[in-house]
Amino acid sequence: MIEKIQIVIIAGFMDAGKTTYIKQQLKNSEEKILVIQFEDGEEEFTEDNENLFLKFDREDITDLAEVIKKIDFEVRNNECDRIMVEWNGMLDFQIAVDIFLSHTLKQYSHIENVIYLVDIATGLIMIGQTGVEPITQIMNTDYVLITKNEEKKDINKVRQVKQAFRSMNPDAKVFTSKKKINEKIWKKKDLPIYYFLAVLIVVGWYIFLAPYIEMGGFHFNQWMIVLTAILLEGIPFLLIGTFISAIIQVLIPDGYLEKIYPKNPFWGILTAVIAGFFVPVCDCAIVPVAKGLIKKGVPFGAAITFMVVTPIVNPIVIVSTYFAFNGDLSIVGTRIGLGILCGIVIGIILSFDKAPVKMKRYNYDRICKNCMQSKDAVTRKQKCFAVLKQTEDEFYAVVKYLILGGGISATIQVFGKGVTTAAGAWPIPILIIIFMIFAFLVSMCSTSDAVVAKSMLNQFSIVPIMAFMVFGPMMDVKNYLMLSNGFSKKTVLHIVIVISGVCFGVLILFYLFGGESLL
Repeated sequence: MIEKIQIVIIAGFMDAGKTTYIKQQLKNSEEKILVIQFEDGEEEFTEDNENLFLKFDREDITDLAEVIKKIDFEVRNNECDRIMVEWNGMLDFQIAVDIFLSHTLKQYSHIENVIYLVDIATGLIMIGQTGVEPITQIMNTDYVLITKNEEKKDINKVRQVKQAFRSMNPDAKVFTSKKKINEKIWKKKDLPIYYFLAVLIVVGWYIFLAPYIEMGGFHFNQWMIVLTAILLEGIPFLLIGTFISAIIQVLIPDGYLEKIYPKNPFWGILTAVIAGFFVPVCDCAIVPVAKGLIKKGVPFGAAITFMVVTPIVNPIVIVSTYFAFNGDLSIVGTRIGLGILCGIVIGIILSFDKAPVKMKRYNYDRICKNCMQSKDAVTRKQKCFAVLKQTEDEFYAVVKYLILGGGISATIQVFGKGVTTAAGAWPIPILIIIFMIFAFLVSMCSTSDAVVAKSMLNQFSIVPIMAFMVFGPMMDVKNYLMLSNGFSKKTVLHIVIVISGVCFGVLILFYLFGGESLL
């Protein structure tokens, strides 16, 4: 696949230092850069033979098709390694998106970073007095650079600027040093050959060193087998989940689900439970779907209920549990019942508590919101491409957490086999906690965890076994990491505490009301 040209957009008000900043990058870069100005500043670029320059004024952007045509002509007739855009501080960022994520330009380029330059002395005053346009730029910003603060004397002013920008865009990283922001953004990327050599080294290590490591007591082959099984089991479902999430985000209009979804919290939670029976997605893939629902206006409590219930009540899990326990319908029914009860209580708590919900924003969110639902994606072919592109972006954003969680799970399964065995004689409430922790760490897919649960039934009562089968699909290492990819740390911690507390309470009640007599 041909590597796309990276576009870096430098936004901010006049006199914030955008042109000076771009000149410094041109001076220090060995790349051939196309500089595109949407600004009539006092400082001009000096034409040179190493880089390319285009300039547009406010009258030009009344005809975006002509602007796109000129940029496309320049890129196709003059090879360039990168595109740098100086964006006027008084222009809506949606215009930049319509240009650079247009069907013509996005075929060979993509927006890599948006940098917002703010003058420490006047920046906040200007933002407060110039309308909504600067806000649209800040909301789409990846990095903020506070300029004209080289001596860093006004610490309070820096703090005020940081707080203001974090309130508008919590995910934007704020810098006061050009050196530090340049190290973050402009660092040279590794060539593909380095990745190829890294793979060769890993393979060589596995072939030549694994036998010796095995002799030393480290069960590397077994660890690799378990990790491979987890990934082969989880990746197809993750792909299904991200595909469903992409369909929700791209094809369902903003506000539609919010308008039709039940406003009453109880009916909203009940709707989420019923929907879980018809979505064949396990816990490996449910988080992206839940995030997509929240973005489209489904109430937070109902979406989390859907997230925790679906991996237990969907048809694939029901069938796998049935066969794992030799057709024992009481086990299947108990797992479903406990899962639904936990999900309803969790949903009610999250629907009525006052904890704020903060979601992270990533590049693929910007692409989906501003391009894939814009007038550019109107035909069936364009919408199909938009769904596939969104699936690709979101899959690559979360699959690393599945791999990391799978590695932790494989380590626990291979080297922690004696942990639960040693706890066989402990009281049931302690065993419930142990099996919830065990389920969290081993991170098994809900389509197959019943098989492991059945293997432990000879040693433990059904109550801790149910703790493993109910809590595990709701919250494990994989899900925790995926949630961390989409929500703030406080929001994720709040979700984990509520799910853990409710599951423990429900399982204690299950025990107190004679759950052990189920078998």
